[in-house]
Amino acid sequence: MLLAFNLGNEYRAAGGETPFSELPTVRSALYRTAIKPDTPRLIASEQKYGIPYWALFFREQFAAIGIMSVPFALPAYQSIANLDASWARSLHERQTFYTGIAALGGAVLGLGLMRHRRLLAALLLAGFCWSVALHGSSIVHDFEALFYIGIPLVGFTAALLWVRSLSRERLLAALGCAAVLLLVFSGFQMKRFDAADPAAVSAAQLNQEVMDDFRRIRPITAGKSVLIHSSQAEIFGSKRSIVYYYLAGHILVRDYEKERQPRSRVDFFLMGEREPGPALLTPDNRRVFLYDRALYDAEADRLIELAGASAVRSPFQVYYHDNALVYVKEGCAHGDTEAKFMLHPIPADVSDLPEWTRERGFHNLDFAFADQSVVGAAAGRCLALIRLPGYAVSDIRTGQFLIHPGGDFETLWEETFAVAAE
Repeated sequence: MLLAFNLGNEYRAAGGETPFSELPTVRSALYRTAIKPDTPRLIASEQKYGIPYWALFFREQFAAIGIMSVPFALPAYQSIANLDASWARSLHERQTFYTGIAALGGAVLGLGLMRHRRLLAALLLAGFCWSVALHGSSIVHDFEALFYIGIPLVGFTAALLWVRSLSRERLLAALGCAAVLLLVFSGFQMKRFDAADPAAVSAAQLNQEVMDDFRRIRPITAGKSVLIHSSQAEIFGSKRSIVYYYLAGHILVRDYEKERQPRSRVDFFLMGEREPGPALLTPDNRRVFLYDRALYDAEADRLIELAGASAVRSPFQVYYHDNALVYVKEGCAHGDTEAKFMLHPIPADVSDLPEWTRERGFHNLDFAFADQSVVGAAAGRCLALIRLPGYAVSDIRTGQFLIHPGGDFETLWEETFAVAAE
């Protein structure tokens, strides 16, 4: 009933024009169940790992069960994040797989010692009911291994009941005390492990900084629309979907929806770079920066006016002023900005370049338009403002190019223009 209600709401919210199979909930179900015949995961295992899909699937599921069944503090513990296609060559990875099989087998045998076997059997098998039915999701999201929690719970319960059946009350009490100590020590080891892992510390620091930034952003954007660039996932703590939680209740516009909802209507946009100016509304942020779209457009229009004539006229007009470039195209269609943009500032003094690029003689600042684009006041206008490095520039080479699947490089257009000293 609730699912039908949600589907009806989605259909009405889309104006009744979206096909049933394209509704977000339906698309999510097709993805998670991997019903679509073109689902990449159904063939990726054979292409990448050389083993059948379901063999890969159950190998990873049993490995996850094995990991859940071993306390963190024990030497045998192996993180699921470390499992890969080379598992057969690793003692620890084989160990987690066989431990998982043993844990499930022991739990099944332990059911004979318990009452309410049907109820406990449901707890035992619930994880497989979820993971097999939704294998398109569970094979790529290791956190869904939590649905197997019933297996170690039933297994350890059966082991304690077996000890009790032997009338070993003292042994049972000793095992209980040992379990408490093991739990405390595992927590200590987890904290110590994270503190010793530079990647974990860096990720925790990044997430904290992103959360702090969004605490400043939310009051400013309340009730307004915010543009999100899908290609800037890294500024959201590596997952673009996280922004949906940070800005829950806001009007969010994704960049690939610009044909259905013109991006000129957005009030604000987010970027992962700090560009000083009146449009920057969160100068104290460290990772995610909020900009006023109208003020940003006004700054670009000011630079266009000061630049005078366009340095490049086709297919984009490119204006240069004050060490900044503005790319503009009126009547812009979605396909006009899909190809990547070439941007090679050539310095007046090569020694100003970073060491890694001095041999080239230019600075490679190629960019995707979606990373830098801000829609102007009129619908159908594409605009991107690029700030160049602080050194003096003699020439600028720009254009657009494609890289085909085979690796072939195709230049769509290219122009070089001289930069007059300002």
